[in-house]
Amino acid sequence: MERRRPGRARPGARKNVEETRGEADQDRRTGRVGSSRVAYHIRFSDAAGEHLASLAARDRATLLDRIGRQLTHQPTVETRNRKRMDPDRRMLIAAWELRVGDLRVYYAVEEKPEPAVVIVAVGIKVRERITIGGKDIEP
Repeated sequence: MERRRPGRARPGARKNVEETRGEADQDRRTGRVGSSRVAYHIRFSDAAGEHLASLAARDRATLLDRIGRQLTHQPTVETRNRKRMDPDRRMLIAAWELRVGDLRVYYAVEEKPEPAVVIVAVGIKVRERITIGGKDIEP
């Protein structure tokens, strides 16, 4: 039988509760302890609430789930599905766009007085045509 020194686990062994205490706050991507990411509050404009209500229940559930996952932390970081809108385009609805399949979420980010993401509009995009609230928006 192999003898081990107290306090040392064999390689690949699972950690017990005492050893993992304090690691819950460690950011997985950077390895830093104490997350520096700020949680943004999500607010919907009245128009966006109406746009959400007009969607099918399945689309609405998918959209709300994706909004919660994508926009709660770091909503101003560009990704495959999140991009800053070009201010030179004629149809600027909001500063940012989140893509969820054919659905589009247009939002703005407020840093003060508290960090918040304001959902301005929800639309459906089919090829080059965007429909928001039952009205086509010209590109």
